[in-house]
Amino acid sequence: MSYLDRKFELAKRTKISDQQTIILNIDKAKIKRLYEQYQSALLVAKELGCSTGAVYKYLKKYNIPLTSLYKGDRVSKSKTLNLNKDLLEKLYLKHGSIRKVSVELTRSPTTIRKYLQQYKII
Repeated sequence: MSYLDRKFELAKRTKISDQQTIILNIDKAKIKRLYEQYQSALLVAKELGCSTGAVYKYLKKYNIPLTSLYKGDRVSKSKTLNLNKDLLEKLYLKHGSIRKVSVELTRSPTTIRKYLQQYKII
């Protein structure tokens, strides 16, 4: 391995370790505040610049309970998904956009539109 190859490899390792250090320095108060604010691991991940897996890891590590946006205890992406009418209405009034609601609930706009029509919200 040449000098430049080793130098490049070292630079790559340093960059990766810097990213890991940033992710590892997520404190409990910050992730709890963001998760309570957004109630979505995807939005928290975007805010922190990390993966949703990292967010879930820290939520579990700090014993922060997950919020369930749907009826029942389990969040399912199956075709029999039942979205809560009150939640959908609240989010639609808050955002005023099917697209924004779909991003927050991590569902397609078509699915959100279907439920909004089913519940006669739009």
